Formats: sequence, C-alpha cells, structure tokens
Amino acid sequence: MKNVFILSFHEINAAEKTVVWRKYREGRHGIKRLRFGSVITDIIGDGNTVEVNSNEPYILVVNGEEYQINKGETVLKLQI
Repeated sequence: MKNVFILSFHEINAAEKTVVWRKYREGRHGIKRLRFGSVITDIIGDGNTVEVNSNEPYILVVNGEEYQINKGETVLKLQI
C-alpha cells in the first residue's frame, strides 16, 4: 500500500522551535523531512500513536496537548 501524507499543520515556528498539528484524520498520515530553522523532522501519526524522528529537540503540539520532542526517535501515545 502506498503512503499518503496529508498536511494539517497550523503553525511552524523556527524561532521558538514549535510545530502545531491538528491531527483529525484516521489512518497513517503526516510529513517527512519537515525543515524549520535547523530542525529536520518526520511526524507520522497512525490512530493514537505519533512517531517522530528529529535531528534536534523541539515542542510538538498535537490537538492542544504539548509534547517535548527530543533528538532521535520519539513515540507518543495520544489521549483520544
């Protein structure tokens, strides 16, 4: 099956190192190699799980909940 990526990122702020994502779709979706400032990140959601890979730390806000993303791989379990 082919990956489908749908954008629903509402704010990307390189100066404050934050990304705001309104995740509302079911199934696997997100973005790969998003670059803002010196940060390069993959943010892929599937159901209540979000997998993030980043070269630097930043703050990811998903549906109003704030998560600290560290360098490397991070797996988030969302409260849906």
